[in-house]
Amino acid sequence: MGDTADLPVLEGIPVIDASMFMAQSNDGVAPPQNVTDLIHQACCTWGFFQLVNHGVSQDLLNEHYAAMTRFFALPMPDKLSCKRSVDNSMVSTCMDRGRRHLGLSALRQVHEGICFEQQQAITQTTQGYFNDEYTKNKLDLKEGFDFRHTPNPGLPDDHSDNYDPQGVNRWPEVQHEFRETNQRYFREMSRVAFRLLEVFAMGLGLPHNALHHLFQPSHTSFLRLNCYPVRQDAPPDGLGISPHKDAGFLTVLVQDTVPGLQVLHGGQWHLVPPVPGALTINVGDMAQVFTNDRFYASNHRVLQSELSPRYSRAFFFNPSHGANIEPSISNDRETPHYHPINWWEFRRKRFEGDYANVGEEVQIDWYRINEAQPLHPHLAQALPCHTCSSAAADAQQ
Repeated sequence: MGDTADLPVLEGIPVIDASMFMAQSNDGVAPPQNVTDLIHQACCTWGFFQLVNHGVSQDLLNEHYAAMTRFFALPMPDKLSCKRSVDNSMVSTCMDRGRRHLGLSALRQVHEGICFEQQQAITQTTQGYFNDEYTKNKLDLKEGFDFRHTPNPGLPDDHSDNYDPQGVNRWPEVQHEFRETNQRYFREMSRVAFRLLEVFAMGLGLPHNALHHLFQPSHTSFLRLNCYPVRQDAPPDGLGISPHKDAGFLTVLVQDTVPGLQVLHGGQWHLVPPVPGALTINVGDMAQVFTNDRFYASNHRVLQSELSPRYSRAFFFNPSHGANIEPSISNDRETPHYHPINWWEFRRKRFEGDYANVGEEVQIDWYRINEAQPLHPHLAQALPCHTCSSAAADAQQ
């Protein structure tokens, strides 16, 4: 796909009423068939939809929004006290502790099949505040804060039982309630994501729990808080985030009232208008691979803020480290479109481009099965070492 910067902007992504299945009181209740069909159709066409009447407490949404805006309003030294960096990795901060308390073999089990050589190679998967991230090799015009899933949130983030190669969560030294508020919000977004996973499976004609194994025993999801400040010095063609696709399975986004998110559909950019209280859901690369291209991960971008700051929070629902994502074949006539993809190896490769311009980012098209076209020349570099299984990527413009 060529340059899309000057395409017209339209509206129109589906808005779906989730009142009949998403509320906590309806956990375990099958969604109405018409709702399942609407979500399935949205995933197959737009790759985006918005959920209203989803059962997430408005009080929690408001409380979390207030905590987020207070954090970004902190003086820069306070935010930099929890800045993410390449040395903030569980490999360097928790590996030694884990060896002492768990032993190397147990660490490997916690690591869910990631071999020791890969553990040593992971040096850039970190958490915390940042204002220097790249998307598609272009610097984003935003600030952000990342924190990851901790299997045992009651324990310190750097405890060996919370071992994870994504890095130790870093929290500001001030605003002490920030951690607890974010963890409650994370748990609720995780509940929503697992419920959507069931709807995805049912729309594909599978049992409601058919996808759960990809997220067990512990998923690698993370929450990202975004602040797009007004930038008087921004270039005319600058973007808050350049066009991209999300690497994981699905994303649950909450926007504020300032428009800016756009999705590419039918060769045109469409505004995703902020709907008060709505959850914006989009399909990720791994869902496109698993569904053998029935679901579609759409390119999307965020405009730079010109009049007032814009805030959003994105929950990236990602598989477990050891998950191998491969196409689910629905009948004897269907053939797989992709080689199996090891999620963590793919994620690690994609994350490297967040820190700097590293050249072409790993894409799922590198793993597309095409007899007339050889595998991408970088595929050998993207594969894990000989003790691990893998593959990965994403079809972007």
